[in-house]
Amino acid sequence: MDNGKRKKLECALCCGRFNNPKLLDCLHSFCAECIKKHKASNSSRVKPTSKAHEVPRVLCPVCRQETDLPAGVDGLKTNVYLIGLIDEIVMQEQVANCGDAKLSCGSCEDSHNSAVSRCLDCALYLCAGCERAHTRFAALSSHTIATLDEIKHGVVEVSKARVEIAPKCRRHYGETLTLLCETCQELICHDCTLVDHSEARYHKYVDINTAFLDRKQSLGELFPALHYAVMMMEESLENALELNAGLSTSCDEAVKDIRQRAAEMKDMVAAEEKRMIEDIQKIKKDRSAKFQEFTSKMNGKKERIQHSLTTARNLTSTATKTDFISLHSTISKDLQALGTQRPPKIDARLGFLKFASSNEIDGRINLGNLVMEGKWEVCRQFGKEGNGEGDFSCARGIAALPIGEIAVADQWNKRVVICSTDGTLKKTIPTEDYPFDVATFNHQLIVTDTTNYVKVFNTDKTLAFDFATVPAAEVGKTRVNLASVVVKRDGTIVVGDIQRRVVTEHRPADGSLIRTIPVDTPPHYLAIDNATGRLLVSGADKRVLDVVDDAGATLLSIRPRVANDRVEYCTGVCCDSSGIFLAMHNGGDTGHIHHYDSTGKFRACIAHDLHYPMNIKVCPGKQQLAVADWTSVKIFQLEHI
Repeated sequence: MDNGKRKKLECALCCGRFNNPKLLDCLHSFCAECIKKHKASNSSRVKPTSKAHEVPRVLCPVCRQETDLPAGVDGLKTNVYLIGLIDEIVMQEQVANCGDAKLSCGSCEDSHNSAVSRCLDCALYLCAGCERAHTRFAALSSHTIATLDEIKHGVVEVSKARVEIAPKCRRHYGETLTLLCETCQELICHDCTLVDHSEARYHKYVDINTAFLDRKQSLGELFPALHYAVMMMEESLENALELNAGLSTSCDEAVKDIRQRAAEMKDMVAAEEKRMIEDIQKIKKDRSAKFQEFTSKMNGKKERIQHSLTTARNLTSTATKTDFISLHSTISKDLQALGTQRPPKIDARLGFLKFASSNEIDGRINLGNLVMEGKWEVCRQFGKEGNGEGDFSCARGIAALPIGEIAVADQWNKRVVICSTDGTLKKTIPTEDYPFDVATFNHQLIVTDTTNYVKVFNTDKTLAFDFATVPAAEVGKTRVNLASVVVKRDGTIVVGDIQRRVVTEHRPADGSLIRTIPVDTPPHYLAIDNATGRLLVSGADKRVLDVVDDAGATLLSIRPRVANDRVEYCTGVCCDSSGIFLAMHNGGDTGHIHHYDSTGKFRACIAHDLHYPMNIKVCPGKQQLAVADWTSVKIFQLEHI
């Protein structure tokens, strides 16, 4: 017998040949004594309602499955199949390892005759005489006889003939167990059917042969499903190996791509560094020229005054009375004119310039911005009221895309319009409902509308997926009004629900809900300060902008004023390294955009007399502000002084 077969007949606990093997529920077998020792050192119990009814269990050391032991280890079924195999091995080893010892003939009366062969059918050792006699009988002529040398050298395998002996009933002496009580699942004899297992007690029994065939058939019917399961597992393992190999290749390619991208980004950073330094040098040159012009002009004026003053003093101290009187009117007129002139002042903003590093993740290299005192001017404006190409009807939401384009939620026209900053139409995404707001992340557009779902669109206008902002069990039951959307630096989608006065956070991969955060102000408009992680919540007719922390607690509130009066509506909001930009209005053609620092202190009004400014966004990498102004889009540029 080969080593593999021998290994199967060894206990995994003691590593010796099975001794009284017991079968666990998982079909693993161990020596009875080994299981007892294992149970004592690794006890596992189930605790039902009372301690008195605890069920002892044993944990299989191979597969970790538990087996109940209501009758202890001795109550487990003995693996008689293994015992039979072990008996066969003992017999085979007896033949194969007899060496110079002689095996006695098991057929003739003279037990001293040495065996030379074995009948594999009768399982008897035969001497030479019995071997010849054995083959002469017609009934035995078909039996297979192997020599001891063939058995020794493994040419044939010896098996012990398994003679099935009918078991006897323990209750009724001499009676054979020929029936199976299906009610008790117990082998019984004929006498048992008259008392303990009678039909009067509603017991059902069948012949043992019938029970054997039925159970053999039913067990065989389970084999195909298990064979299929094994086949599927092998296929899954093969698939896992292929995936693992693919993972290794993908990781190597990803590392290569990262290194290549890192090299590209180094070049891009160097180019951006060069561009910004050149911008600074240009600004420095322009402003230095203005300083030079101012200095030259001031020196000229200063010399002019000093000359007139010296001339007048000399005339006063040295001229005769007649000369003084004749020249007085001229000199007096000149001095009076010079004395009424106000000396020009240099614009203090020319001396201000600093660099503010960027925390934005916008798909391009953005080191930061040059913060300068300057004037915001409309550099481009496009769109008019209508429903045609290039028209808008309530341009409410706006998003600045990292590729130099903008997306506009054109509410009443039921569409999201993507165009360049000069107004050139790139594409239109029709929506079934009225869109409120739009945001962008990872080359996808995220849109809120009048439904209960947030939509995520690919750049080819196809719907990637949509998601609800409430748990699945509450969809359709909990009222929501999704008015705003913004994306954090890590891609987390933040949605403003003015019905419940909450913001919800969602994973960018599938929109699954992360958490719900209550806020004090209805989140009609939202922005994220990526430098600090603060959330900016604009409340529309609540006339306030709240800056809240990660838990929704209000850190500061801005209540803007125009002409010293509180505004009626706070609308769109955005921010960059220079501070907070907030749109507001008191009705038609009264719109303002105010600039505040990070503490909420008013800095400047950068735009006024807008139509109905609904939302605003800072264009990434540029000192530009895009404004959705109801029927048009306006691009403001910070002009250098």
